[in-house]
Amino acid sequence: MGLPDGYFNIIHQVSGFKADCYPAGDDDLMRWGLAHVQRLPVADMVVPVAPPEYIAAMKLRFFAMSGQEKHLRDIRSMVRLLPSLDHRLVQEWSVRYGVSDAWRLAGGLTQ
Repeated sequence: MGLPDGYFNIIHQVSGFKADCYPAGDDDLMRWGLAHVQRLPVADMVVPVAPPEYIAAMKLRFFAMSGQEKHLRDIRSMVRLLPSLDHRLVQEWSVRYGVSDAWRLAGGLTQ
């Protein structure tokens, strides 16, 4: 369940918005996230972002490693605010990485 070491973040000086960057390693979920990147229009450009299912699955893994409640809070917000979130897909990843209990705690579907 471990993740490759190393990540960095980028902080927009004016707004304070932060983007966490995790270089892809030899990991099926990371490969899936890169293969399913979404491109969103922002102002006058298109920005590639990770799909929400990838973010939710990674946050489940981070919660399992750290026990930090913030990851579950983030996932609960995603479940509440993103009706398009594919619960079945997040459930599949949670089972694969042994974090389905965390998915249940976060309010995800567990059928």
